[in-house]
Amino acid sequence: MSTPVPGKVLRAGVLSVLMILSSGAAVLLAPPELPDNMAKVSLDSEIPQAFGDWKVDRSIVPVAMSADVESALYEVYDAVLGRTYVNSRGERMMLSVGYTRQQGGKQKPHWQEICYRAQGFAVDNLTRGPQRVAGRVIPVTRMVAKQNARIEPVTYWLTLGDHVVEDRWDRLVRLLAMGLQRETTDGYLVRISSVTDRTTEAFAAQVQFADDLAGALPPDRARRLFGRL
Repeated sequence: MSTPVPGKVLRAGVLSVLMILSSGAAVLLAPPELPDNMAKVSLDSEIPQAFGDWKVDRSIVPVAMSADVESALYEVYDAVLGRTYVNSRGERMMLSVGYTRQQGGKQKPHWQEICYRAQGFAVDNLTRGPQRVAGRVIPVTRMVAKQNARIEPVTYWLTLGDHVVEDRWDRLVRLLAMGLQRETTDGYLVRISSVTDRTTEAFAAQVQFADDLAGALPPDRARRLFGRL
């Protein structure tokens, strides 16, 4: 008598098969090349330096990236932005945005829990689920990254066009469907984090920060960063 296969095991098996098939069909399903003259995104000018009660903290001097780290980032993203904002109460929020003109093909998303672990952080309380952000309910990933005395609650999400992907499965299925249709789209990584041991308050503050940012953006840009309404 056969034993039923649990849903999670079945899903993992199907995902593995799809990954193998997509790898083998990479040439066939690769998205079409984008024209060289396609407009490029300038995150520095498109993301406001002040909105709501937040403004860029000029007292924070960005640490220059090493050549190998910078090279690795630009293998994934066509534009990157990293800023620290401060409000009138002296609270700080870090915003990181990565933009890729063409999702799929050789492009691999930066799942932040993997990136943080690679930098020596321990990652605790990793969760994925729906969260009301910027007037819409989107799937976000939350985690608490720890390194020595540093405790950093993190909220992040990834987009394909104007859709926020739920997980690797969702992203893979959508990319395969697009590949079969010879379609292409761009996408963003949006990460908001802060350094504090008050994680519950931090996650709530990160949502408010995102709401404030979305309210300062044109509707089309907000849709690209936060998903469609």
